[in-house]
Amino acid sequence: MHRSAYTHRGRVSRLDPRPSSRPSTPAGAQTLTSASGGTVPSTFADLRLGDHVCHPFISDDERLAATVEIAADALRRGRRVMVCAESLTPQVTSAWLHARVPGYAEAAERGQVEVLPCAEVQLAGGTFDPARVREAFAGVVADTTARGYPGLQVITDMAWALRQPYALDALPAFEASINDLFADGRLSAVCQYDRRLYDGDLFHRVCSAHPVTPGQALLRFARATGSPGLVLEGEADVTNRDALAALLASLLPSDGHVLIDATGLEFADVGSARLFARFAAQRGDRPTTLLGSQSLTHLLRLLGAHDLVRLQPAEDRRAAFRVRPLRDPPGLRLEGDVDDSTAPVLSRALTDAATREPGDVHADLSGVRFISLGGIRALVSAAQGLGGDRALVLGPVPGHVRELIEITGWSTTPGLRLPGPPPSGPL
Repeated sequence: MHRSAYTHRGRVSRLDPRPSSRPSTPAGAQTLTSASGGTVPSTFADLRLGDHVCHPFISDDERLAATVEIAADALRRGRRVMVCAESLTPQVTSAWLHARVPGYAEAAERGQVEVLPCAEVQLAGGTFDPARVREAFAGVVADTTARGYPGLQVITDMAWALRQPYALDALPAFEASINDLFADGRLSAVCQYDRRLYDGDLFHRVCSAHPVTPGQALLRFARATGSPGLVLEGEADVTNRDALAALLASLLPSDGHVLIDATGLEFADVGSARLFARFAAQRGDRPTTLLGSQSLTHLLRLLGAHDLVRLQPAEDRRAAFRVRPLRDPPGLRLEGDVDDSTAPVLSRALTDAATREPGDVHADLSGVRFISLGGIRALVSAAQGLGGDRALVLGPVPGHVRELIEITGWSTTPGLRLPGPPPSGPL
């Protein structure tokens, strides 16, 4: 994971505020200057589908600048955008975006972007009902997919929670509990918290409920393919502890084997390791496998978790086959060796992806070192099973894999799309 802008433990977080040009404040907005005398607007880089972000801000200019950038980036990527307005009316917010976001008017006309009052979303019915809000967002995500968008970008002014004491009390648990909605890579949300309104303890609790807060540990995750589980990358520590705990808790009802692929974690503290150990203990006799770095698996052994969870260091898995989710374009990334023993795993993963995606399914084979005829058959069968105008799009494809597909004659299989070979260099 490349980093830029804000340091954390000597490394740099990729999703962080940076100085940008100061916007003019719309009517109805208040301006608060920073200690240095200037406003502190923010710029977001590399905001992905699947990210659930806590955005602390200290001025209305900062919040509005972030809203403009996030909305513009989402529309540029073809995503649907929902802005939940509270401090400013939807009319003022929409006018502000219209003047600053390229293509906003056209997107609003076709229903790709909408600005709604929080009173009709989080406080619909006059009160905050966490279960209802979760169900509502899940429904909007499903509708977004059905309408052909790659995902939904939500931007929310969290000042709405100040209307009801119950909402404030329930907010940290709610923020943590909805993290599993992001695991399919169809939803991204930026929750904007005004530091002038939230006290220290509550603020730190809502930050911990988010996998990502600018300037703190950045945790990204996706649902594992082929079996229940999670793929984790980034950093896990006290700043996103409650988010990780909630993600693991969402897997507790799963029967059978659960896989936690933590090989992408660059850092996990002792508290995070304890969460993994507790999760395995709570699952009882149901098998749990954790794939992680040698340091993480060693830490779990020191905690006594080796009797509860099957530990497999990443460094010992050089011959293994791995499937990672692709979000844009939607599909899978394959890595390692695909032989007859791992071909069934590939088949299940392709079936899962075809069920999730309404359109074409993409398979990035650039990380495949070896593929057997059984692996090729799995690709061909998946392509044939899509039906209609859908296709299994392969690419990038290593030369040895392309050659095997072409030699077998399966390159012309209906529903299988094999892009042309890369251009040769100068003679």
